[in-house]
Amino acid sequence: MNKENQQLALITGEDVPEIKLRDYQTQVVEEVESSLAGEVEKVLVVLATGSGKTIIAAEIIRRAVDRNERVIFLAHRRELVHQCSDKLDRFGIFHGIIMAGVKPSLVPDVQVGSIQTSSARLSLGTIQPPPTDLLIFDEGHHCNANTYQKIMERYPHAKV
Repeated sequence: MNKENQQLALITGEDVPEIKLRDYQTQVVEEVESSLAGEVEKVLVVLATGSGKTIIAAEIIRRAVDRNERVIFLAHRRELVHQCSDKLDRFGIFHGIIMAGVKPSLVPDVQVGSIQTSSARLSLGTIQPPPTDLLIFDEGHHCNANTYQKIMERYPHAKV
């Protein structure tokens, strides 16, 4: 059990389940980590609907947190933000949410947010860009959009 899961278990009195990956999901996580550990700065994961991309992202986030890295996960729909947040909650990964209607907490090293809200708040200067080592975008085919490009420009040293 990782440090955050141990802390959550102490607070709630319940054990927090570890993320159980299928073999192909473990292989994807290891390939992403191996690529990002080298010269590669951006990786695109393409898998079929229902193959567990959010679980894969949660495991990548968990491993990054274990290495004391900061992570931002951004999605273009509220449902996807909630889906990722629910998975992180389920596995005891402490995180903040950046989304309209939700009071932001930029204290956690992991932020899950709406691309639209994050972009607007950064452009207007209503929040400072939370520090990050790793940016994860749900629905990577949107990354050529101007909004996504501006977010990536804010984090020139982050892996994507």
